[in-house]
Amino acid sequence: MNKKIKYFIAISFIFFSIFLNAESIKKYDIDFKLLQSGELRVSENLLYDFGSQLRHGIYRDIPYTIKLNNFNRDIGLYDFEVYQDFQDANYIKEKVTSNVSGKNTRIKIGDKNKKITSTHHYQIDYSVELGVLNRDEKYDVTSWNLIGNQWKYPIKNIKAVIHLPQSLSKSNTIINTFSGGFGSTTTHAKVKWLNQNSFEVSIAHLSARAGLTVDILYPINSLEQSGISNQGKTLFEGFIGIWHWLAIFIIAMFNYKYFNRFASNKFARSVYPRYDSPKDLSILQSGLLYDKFANDKDFTPAIIELAQQGYLTISKTGQTTSVLKLEKDTKNLTDDMKYLLNNILFVYGTTSFEFKQKSNSEATALAQKFKNLNENLYEWSYNKNYMQTNPKKRRESFLGRIFLLSTPLMIISFFTSITIVGEDTTIISLMNLVFITVSLVTWFSSNHIPSKIFAIIFAIFSQIIFLGFYTNLIFSDLLHTPLILGLVIAITTMYIYKNIGRYTRSGAMIKNHLDGLSEFISKVKEDEIKRRLKEDPLYLEKYLPYAILLGHTKHWISFYDSLKIDQPNWYYGDFNRISNISNDISRSFHAQAQPSSGSSYSSSGGGGFSGGGSGGGGGGSW
Repeated sequence: MNKKIKYFIAISFIFFSIFLNAESIKKYDIDFKLLQSGELRVSENLLYDFGSQLRHGIYRDIPYTIKLNNFNRDIGLYDFEVYQDFQDANYIKEKVTSNVSGKNTRIKIGDKNKKITSTHHYQIDYSVELGVLNRDEKYDVTSWNLIGNQWKYPIKNIKAVIHLPQSLSKSNTIINTFSGGFGSTTTHAKVKWLNQNSFEVSIAHLSARAGLTVDILYPINSLEQSGISNQGKTLFEGFIGIWHWLAIFIIAMFNYKYFNRFASNKFARSVYPRYDSPKDLSILQSGLLYDKFANDKDFTPAIIELAQQGYLTISKTGQTTSVLKLEKDTKNLTDDMKYLLNNILFVYGTTSFEFKQKSNSEATALAQKFKNLNENLYEWSYNKNYMQTNPKKRRESFLGRIFLLSTPLMIISFFTSITIVGEDTTIISLMNLVFITVSLVTWFSSNHIPSKIFAIIFAIFSQIIFLGFYTNLIFSDLLHTPLILGLVIAITTMYIYKNIGRYTRSGAMIKNHLDGLSEFISKVKEDEIKRRLKEDPLYLEKYLPYAILLGHTKHWISFYDSLKIDQPNWYYGDFNRISNISNDISRSFHAQAQPSSGSSYSSSGGGGFSGGGSGGGGGGSW
């Protein structure tokens, strides 16, 4: 016999054997009573076939909450009676949570010390307190998932007999059924009235994870329970429903006032091109006044300015930048540039320095020196009346205040979110908030294009990952999770943090001057550069540090090639990569690596689709 045929027969035999031994429910009968009080009495009878599997018994999960007006309302399951093979059964009642059906009461039937096989009969009876919901201004509705969408195995021969109270009958009720996967609005079920007050719903077969829902519509106020009252919001629920908007308003008002007081520029003027740099200011001082930050990105143009002024030479090879000290009097340098030259680059009479990845102690010491330099620049900006307050101290104060304000808001948001969308979705939204915040921090804190690209890619991929958890969550639910409030806090905090620092009149003039210089450098043409080179042959060199500081390096150094100008004699290396010195400086601050020694979802109370009512759930064997 051909080998392929043998393999096919063997595989078919294995598959057929598995199919024969698979578990299933051969018959499922439901007796469902809608009482005049509005309560329900349900009796489920199922013939469960374990096949050849050895199991302790079955479990039945019944959702005990229903989502009403964005809140999970307890429907009140009680008075359980459980039978196995027509005798009182051993069972355990516990609460479990499903990613799809939400909070469930689990009825676990069987003996943990005993296993059974073949076919067995199970009966589960229980009552439900909340049985009446509102459909519209004319009708109340009882919507019940006769078969839930969470059964792991197929179900055959399904029949449900529904008994109505005397006030309801065939003449004043409307019956709708829905069968299939969750959300299905079609049906294969048959409805047959047995008499004026009872009818039968039947379906021959349901596959695994398919359900059957019945909606009974009747005139409002027909029963003792009122659908409108059952779905009405309590005062607590009303507060929770608007809580997030109140929290967002509080954060917005705080940030708005803080921005107006410490971040806005009341001396702002129109910007026009400027062709020179601010007088009597170092490039480090200009860098602080340009963006209100004294940080690492200013060090590269500062070192280049020292080289251009004849205090050192620069050599770049690979990932190492070296500077060599030249003998020149420093009396014309500002204090910050002297500190950079004598206290950071050339200490204790040294004449050379390398920016490269260093040992832990060296990296820490270097980072501390640059930090001291930055601290001095912040104090200088305030003492010299360029800034109304020290920008760094004001930012630290802002972060402390926003933390004290937002922490209790986020804690309250966490617990109210659990009430509305459940614990699983709340935790998932917090995890998502962390991922988005990392992306935002990376975007706002970096001026490098690769870092911004990484932030975008990271944000997109993280949302693709989390999108799957939100498939059963509508947008209005998402608004009540900590995600939205957290995003408002994160975005507004980072925006205001980046802009904190209020100029004095003289500081605003310097800022305006630098904006004008930036506009000129970014748009200047060859003809203008030629004209200025005739007046000053070193014009390109002198303003190269400012081109790097203001973010227009590529445009500025392109004139060296287009005008066939030799690169400066104080720089050795690929001149087109001069701005990459900043990477080497940043690397110096980091030590060398040392060798190492669910979304929860509760069913909608309105019905109208398979799985759209109360009850349902599912089960399986154990």
